[in-house]
This record gives sequence, C-alpha cells and structure tokens, in this order.
Amino acid sequence: MKKLAIICAFMLGIVSLSNAQNRKMPSPEERAKRNTDMLASKLNLSDDQKAKVMAINLEQATRVDSLMKASTDMKANRSAMKGIRETANTKIKAVLTDDQKKQYETMQEEMRNRMQNRQGGGAPRPAGQAEEN
Repeated sequence: MKKLAIICAFMLGIVSLSNAQNRKMPSPEERAKRNTDMLASKLNLSDDQKAKVMAINLEQATRVDSLMKASTDMKANRSAMKGIRETANTKIKAVLTDDQKKQYETMQEEMRNRMQNRQGGGAPRPAGQAEEN
C-alpha cells in the first residue's frame, strides 16, 4: 500500500511538471491588452488614452517577442529589453495627465521594489529615489 501511494505521488508530480512545461507565454496582443487594462483601471484612463496606451503596449510586446525569438542570450536581451521598456514608458507618460504620471511613477517604483525583493536584491529603495545603473 505504501509503495502504491509513493508511485501515485510520483506520477502526479510528473504530470504536474509536464503541464507546467507546456504552458505557453501569452501572445504580444494578450500581454498588451492585460497591461493596458491594468493601467486603465488603476489610472482611470479615458477611451482615447486607453487606445494610445494599447498601441504603445502592443508595440513594446511585439518588439520584446521578436527579441526573445531572435536570441537566447538573456544578458544581451536584458539590456535591449530595458531600452524597449524605457521607450514605452516615455511614450505612455506623454499620454497621461500630470496626476496620472505621478500615479504611474509610483506604480513603477512599487513594481521595481517588489521585483528587487523577489530576487533577493536587499532593502527596497525609498519612493522617489532613482534607480542607479
């Protein structure tokens, strides 16, 4: 009986691992829509702003997708993705009102802090302090 339980647990583990490996990355369109919807809800974007942000997010997601397909060198990709992300952020800020820009910058700072903490990067930076590279 004990062996049967161990075999069942082992098989369940293999099936779970197999399913995890088969998950697909969302398409650029899906990622752009998800990001746009999140910004629209948190920043109360107008319909015009939402359309512009969607176009910016789609361009960003498409460029990142192309980059990932073209190269498996994560170190080189990281640098290129940073440039793509900074360009998109600049374009998005140009669409936002002053109040929305402040909210957007706060959201970005919180996200950077969460990522840094998740990766074991130490203590979070105080709000408003620029990232050093």
